[in-house]
Parts: sequence; C-alpha cells; structure tokens
Amino acid sequence: MDYHSLSRKELQALCKKHGIRANTSNATMADALQSLN
Repeated sequence: MDYHSLSRKELQALCKKHGIRANTSNATMADALQSLN
C-alpha cells in the first residue's frame, strides 16, 4: 500500500490504530506505517 498518497486524516487514523504517534509529519507517519509491513 502506498501510504504516501493517503490524506493526513487517514494516516493519523492508521497510526493510532497501530500505536504509532500521529502528531508527526505525513512523511514520518507514512514511513512508520511502511516499516510495519
């Protein structure tokens, strides 16, 4: 999945679901989610 194409709101929701801090930049959140896979 390409997390970098998601909106900020979608990234924050996914981060919260996975226990990742959701108050960082979009790129940081996308990279963190990418590293889960």
